[in-house]
Amino acid sequence: MQMHVKRISLLFFMVMIVAGATYLWQGDYLTFDSIQRNQTALLEFIDRHYAKAVLLYILIYVATGLFLPGALILTISGGMLFGTLPAVMYANTGATCGSILAFMLSRHALGHYIQRRFAIQLERFNQELSRHGPHYLLVLRILPIVPFFVVNYGAGLTRIPFVSFVWTTSIGMLPGSLIYSYFGSKLARLSEAEGLFSWEILLALVLLSLFALLPVAVHHLGIRKKPTS
Repeated sequence: MQMHVKRISLLFFMVMIVAGATYLWQGDYLTFDSIQRNQTALLEFIDRHYAKAVLLYILIYVATGLFLPGALILTISGGMLFGTLPAVMYANTGATCGSILAFMLSRHALGHYIQRRFAIQLERFNQELSRHGPHYLLVLRILPIVPFFVVNYGAGLTRIPFVSFVWTTSIGMLPGSLIYSYFGSKLARLSEAEGLFSWEILLALVLLSLFALLPVAVHHLGIRKKPTS
């Protein structure tokens, strides 16, 4: 009985977040132009209702872990509205919580079934993930070549341990969130955000990703160089 209540409560919580986030997205609220137009009002609201503003920001960020695009806009906006370190902390909290919800939903809805149904076909894939899964997840978090929520649901279909998923999500998003929150805190207007996407930032994220993949490369090169008996 308690398990059913927990599942229903979780589902209700997720539906509320999705509904609210959909309203914001369809209403064209999560855009640079919209936030810039309402910048003064947002800063006044934060000044008067800081705790509520933080909670709303985190909940919207939770939705990016479930299905909503716009994490980059939220991070830059958070830096402008809250400051660098608070924005990183709030974004990380929201993204991690949203990722956990998506991961658990995917794993319990389909992940266990897929792993049982295709156990033989996924054997080599699972062996690779058991050795290097955290490294691959770190790369996908540091260099967002795959949408955030796609990684969350995809990871839930694998045998990646829950703890590994959580720490790679939390740590992996730090470099990008630090960079964009910092730049957001330095912007007088969000329209200036177009100048943030420089090749230096991209190069830094790529190098961090390569560093995360280094143990994987060393492992596979070592296997190839082993003498055959």
